[in-house]
Amino acid sequence: MDVRHQKKLREDFLVTLLEMHHGNFSSDKNTEELCKKLGLDYNTNCSAIALPLQQDGLVSWGAGFAWISLTPKGRQEAERIVESRYAVKAQRVLQKIYDMSKGIPGEIVVFDSLVKELGMSDDEVTGICIGLEEEGFIKWPGGDVLEIKARGCRAIDDSGRKQGSGGDIYHTTIGKVEGGAHIGPGGTQNIQINYQPVSEIIPQLAALIESVKGEQFDDRDEVVRDLEIAHQVALANPDATAKDGAWTRIQTKLTAAKTTMELAGFVIKTYPYWPLVWDFFHQHVR
Repeated sequence: MDVRHQKKLREDFLVTLLEMHHGNFSSDKNTEELCKKLGLDYNTNCSAIALPLQQDGLVSWGAGFAWISLTPKGRQEAERIVESRYAVKAQRVLQKIYDMSKGIPGEIVVFDSLVKELGMSDDEVTGICIGLEEEGFIKWPGGDVLEIKARGCRAIDDSGRKQGSGGDIYHTTIGKVEGGAHIGPGGTQNIQINYQPVSEIIPQLAALIESVKGEQFDDRDEVVRDLEIAHQVALANPDATAKDGAWTRIQTKLTAAKTTMELAGFVIKTYPYWPLVWDFFHQHVR
């Protein structure tokens, strides 16, 4: 079994067990049932996957191997995997909508054609599109057609993943910075991730929200909503760092708020607390 396949089985094991708990972690789950869901043989390869997870403190079981459950650490890891997988799929769906609309806000995309192009199930695309609509990236009242919004185009353009444009493609490699960073056509930028905990920026984030509430501009309530969600995630995950899913959720909300404010004519760099909060979550070049 290659390393990539083993890693996927390990992740599937944790995610499936998370789903079986249905939010109730007070009782163990039947291991044989779990193995059936994963297509694993209960007596052989199932234990080969579960034992390393137990050694890593992610799962536990009592007498024998008949009943199994996620530990708090395992639950956190399973939730991180779910968030990561969703983020990848959401990016793929938004990119496809962008491509099909030629990057033009308001251009109509037929939902059935989108599903066919993606090769995903109708239900899965529906769920992701609902999320993208809630984030303000697309406009979709739930009918046969949808359209990408200016915010969605901006998100794709900023991600550096715009395909088929004939322009330059920039690749980023995470590593340790020894000298000045460089990025350019076909180039590579070395960056260092900020691993400070979210708790260090919560007071400034709260102050930013209050200052925005005092302003008057179109879509102010939308900006406040995005910032408050980011604040709620930060409060719920004070120890989160750049390697955690909570950090990514906060980044997403801050990016959405920033885009809306820029469209409203605000110069973000001069706005109280924005530079400090933004740089904390986004500027990792040291």
